[in-house]
Amino acid sequence: MAKYKCQLCGHIYDEEKEGVKFEDLPDDWKCPMCFAPKNMFKLVEEDAKQEEKVESKEETRKNENKLENYLKEYNLDREKTFRYYLFPADDLAAVYWGYIFEGIKCRCVLVEDNYLIFASSESAVKSFVRDYVHGSVIRDAEWYRHLKTRLAGKYNMAYFARTAEVLPFYTSLTQGSWQQFLTRRQKELSVFSTWAWQWSNEGDMLYTTLFLSTAEIKDEIRPHVLWQTKLDGKVSMKPVPVTNHVTGEKELFVQDDRHTVYLINDVGRVLWKLPLGQQINSEVYQVDLFKNGKLQYLFSTPDKMYLIDRNGNAAGRFPVAFKGKCEQGISVYDYDNNRNYRIFVPCENREVYLYGLDGKPVEGWNPQKTDKPVVSKVQHFRVADKDYIVFADRYRFYILDRKGKERVRVSSVFDLKPHTDVYLTRKGGQPVLVFAGKGGQIHVVNFSGQTETSRVEGLSDRFEMNIVDWDGNGNGDVLFTDGNRVLVTRLDGTPLFEKKMEAKTLGFPYVYRFSAKDVRVGLTDPEQNQLFLLSADGKLSKGFPITGDSPFSIVFLENDGFFLFAGTGNNTILKYKVQR
Repeated sequence: MAKYKCQLCGHIYDEEKEGVKFEDLPDDWKCPMCFAPKNMFKLVEEDAKQEEKVESKEETRKNENKLENYLKEYNLDREKTFRYYLFPADDLAAVYWGYIFEGIKCRCVLVEDNYLIFASSESAVKSFVRDYVHGSVIRDAEWYRHLKTRLAGKYNMAYFARTAEVLPFYTSLTQGSWQQFLTRRQKELSVFSTWAWQWSNEGDMLYTTLFLSTAEIKDEIRPHVLWQTKLDGKVSMKPVPVTNHVTGEKELFVQDDRHTVYLINDVGRVLWKLPLGQQINSEVYQVDLFKNGKLQYLFSTPDKMYLIDRNGNAAGRFPVAFKGKCEQGISVYDYDNNRNYRIFVPCENREVYLYGLDGKPVEGWNPQKTDKPVVSKVQHFRVADKDYIVFADRYRFYILDRKGKERVRVSSVFDLKPHTDVYLTRKGGQPVLVFAGKGGQIHVVNFSGQTETSRVEGLSDRFEMNIVDWDGNGNGDVLFTDGNRVLVTRLDGTPLFEKKMEAKTLGFPYVYRFSAKDVRVGLTDPEQNQLFLLSADGKLSKGFPITGDSPFSIVFLENDGFFLFAGTGNNTILKYKVQR
């Protein structure tokens, strides 16, 4: 007598015990354990004399193929390589798991850490590998660990799933009675947040466990740490996502409080580090010195201007020493988008210098000295096809043309903060320039040189200011942080919003535009090591606050999520993956 084994659940049909030959069972007979059809059973035992299997020519040919012929490699970075198999057949899922997976493409297999991973394509394998290294696969999820504690520790096969994700997937992919069942029972099945199905075989017995959980998945909205990298010191600047011009991937440029600069790759490995001796005080600009598609990093400290290539080496004739202290940092502009960069350097000697990317002063730039040292970065704005070079000293506001000559005269006198940002926005549909003065003053300058000043009461001298279209009407509004408060007013000082955060001291309010109608504010509380992301309705984004004590950067993903980079205690920089 023979024995037949279900290829889906492992159930054994023993002809001797059942008293009926397998071949005599009706065609519509199904597995009593998992209801798989009769054709999912294969012969596993028969009398030696009766069963002597001879391989066909096709089987012999397949056995002659070496497994190594299908072996592929994926280099995650310079030090980590993953090996996987790419098979010519694309129906591995149906072969292994039965008829309900017929039509599902599956031809790649990865073996890693005692896991066997099946994938539909090579790109899917690579995507899994990146998630695996970053700790964002099912093994690392809190809901999975919760389910696993409810099941037997020893089993032959188990299936874990989040209902909200797998139900639509299987409904669209399954066929026949399975698809009908899933479609008909979606509402009832959605009551369960997660579920697990376990099969355990012992002797001739098959034990099946189905566990359904209605518990809320709390970690689903929590940002997930993909990697954390130790630095020599504490992160001292807003991390800068930069483009790897070779691969197109995003890397990270950052400095610590020991003044060391780092380039970190997409998986959190430090590619190089470079001591500078001073803190970077400008943005980090990616420029193309040789106009060949290879990018360098341009930035400044108070004493020097640097141009560093992707390998951490100085490029061109850089670094260039300034003729005076440049406390406000450089500003870089490509007027006509032709890679003829212009670098503005405002110095304490009341001179504003202009350099090219060759590190030499630009001929023809000859502005007058400012009355006092410049207190703002130099800005370039293009309005109505005209160029405006804009900056301010302690008391005066300057609007120049490309040559450094006065384009718009501003007669008003101001009392400005030591570090003043100038913003281009709109008021009443017209372009205006906005900046802050001491004592909560808001100064508005139009391009005829006319000024308006309003005042926001109750602000301390430590307030920070940014511009945002808070109510979506096309005009700029003023965004303040002061202590643990967030305030928004119109340009005339009319209050729009105020919220006290559960924080001690909030840093500069960065604005992130998720879409035309979704603008959010990023806030840092370094004293309590917390990061906040605030929407225009005053609510915190899902999963926030999160751990961090530096300003953070965001890189948006195609699937509505985003990466977030920030420093935190113990000289560490983090990369989060966040759902919107």
